[in-house]
Amino acid sequence: VHIPANSAGPALIVTLAAGETIHTENSYKFTPDTLSALLTDSGFTPTQLLTDPARLFAVTLATVA
Repeated sequence: VHIPANSAGPALIVTLAAGETIHTENSYKFTPDTLSALLTDSGFTPTQLLTDPARLFAVTLATVA
């Protein structure tokens, strides 16, 4: 795999073994209430929820409790 140089650093070549896999993403879906509970249980306090007009996407701001 060749990763070209960019503002994060120089070019990089990664050699993979035959059959080796690449994990590219974790995607989790939470309701606002579920995320609030998860954050609270983890020692954070949800302080602001920003959503798109249809409430399909959200960004949650949280602080350390």
